[in-house]
Amino acid sequence: MSVRNVEYLGSQLKELGYSDRLIAELPARMEPDHKVIMLNESRKYEFGTLYFSPVLNRAKDDAFYFLNEHQVMFIPVNTSEIIKFKAYVNPSHNFTLDQLAKMARGGSVESEQADKDRNVYIAWSGFDREELDHLGFSRVKSHTYDIHEAVSKFRLPEAEDPAKLTSFIQTLKQGDFAKTSIDGQDLFVAPSLKFQTLNFYDENMEPLSFKRRLELMTSEAKAEIKERIKENREERTRQKNGKSIR
Repeated sequence: MSVRNVEYLGSQLKELGYSDRLIAELPARMEPDHKVIMLNESRKYEFGTLYFSPVLNRAKDDAFYFLNEHQVMFIPVNTSEIIKFKAYVNPSHNFTLDQLAKMARGGSVESEQADKDRNVYIAWSGFDREELDHLGFSRVKSHTYDIHEAVSKFRLPEAEDPAKLTSFIQTLKQGDFAKTSIDGQDLFVAPSLKFQTLNFYDENMEPLSFKRRLELMTSEAKAEIKERIKENREERTRQKNGKSIR
């Protein structure tokens, strides 16, 4: 066990939000010289309980350990559902426990990241609960995402006031849900990175139906969606007819 390694990992874990109790376990856990070390910590939030497990891997040709990933289990309040996801540690960026908690709830986080050539760019990070690996974990992924374009597709009253719109978007960038009211209905909003749009939830945090989301769109965006649906139907019909001819 290297004292320098313990200090390095302790500083890294502390910066990410792990407790002194967990960090104090490092020397004893690293002493047996295991190839992989998994620590555990739980946090309770108003929206549920999260179990964080930082995973430390030993270098192949050295006894030095590195933080490679976080494994997170989330149990939402008033349910027995278990949501599992991983966030890999990358030299260009990392996520705090609070940011991972916001992703677990359904938010997305905007941050500066760097490509393999160390060129800095802005990306949004979150995970898709439907994309699971063989162990049942989703994975935090980074996306390019134009929040202003996504917001412009909906009849948000905040869009009529530049100051309110800026505050609304800043809330989303931090991984929180933004609150709005459309047609007299109070709603919560979060980015949908996979589909480059916005997700809407009612006051009980239940997702709105596609039909209701369509009603919240501007007339231009609604027409664009309907045209896309029409084109997809026509394409499926052409493919079906083509197979029938063969």
